[in-house]
Amino acid sequence: MIYLDQYYKGLIVRVTEPEDDARLRVELGASLGAAFVTLTQMLQVETLSNSLFIALYCFAVSVPLLSLSFMATWRPATRRGIISVFETAGQLFLGIGIFMVFCHFSILAAGLFVVVSIVGWFVVAQS
Repeated sequence: MIYLDQYYKGLIVRVTEPEDDARLRVELGASLGAAFVTLTQMLQVETLSNSLFIALYCFAVSVPLLSLSFMATWRPATRRGIISVFETAGQLFLGIGIFMVFCHFSILAAGLFVVVSIVGWFVVAQS
């Protein structure tokens, strides 16, 4: 894979190959699926705790951002611009929402989620 960073209208744009766009679509689609499954499960809860309310708001922000990012993958890479910021923010809010769901059940489970996520991120970044 060859990545070329180009300066386009004041933003650094990463030009990708078509298979990279397909991988990005799978990643964004899986993230959206996780958000929707969690939201539908939250519909079954009669009363939401504070942590579930925060998770609900995080998902309310992440779903539109991830949806916009998903739709933008069909545009040429040089025309995406700020969409990569939307993608990053959507993933961040999704992660916070999932963390808050774990907080609803157990602080220890939430802590384990954070630790394993950070370790996993470092392993992926190193490979």
